[in-house]
Amino acid sequence: MKYIIRHITISLLIVSLAGCALIPDRPPEATPTPPIPPSGYEPRPGDEKLKPDQVFLDVLNSRFTTSDVPTTLVQIVLQGNLPDPCHQLRVVV
Repeated sequence: MKYIIRHITISLLIVSLAGCALIPDRPPEATPTPPIPPSGYEPRPGDEKLKPDQVFLDVLNSRFTTSDVPTTLVQIVLQGNLPDPCHQLRVVV
């Protein structure tokens, strides 16, 4: 009789531990991403009528940096020239 009770107890213990392993983990909560601050070079109404042209980029003086904080911050600083003073820079991030 002790043998049967021991087997039942061990079986119930194994089943209860196996049941705990089947509980799904909660997905990590999403951290909200901060909005990208305006640069001042966003497209403006009426820009679709303008003709796009090339920008002369100085790659040697441009830089790309990242930070090691929980929300990775990426900063790109581009150095260059526009074809002439009449051109205006427009950038879509």
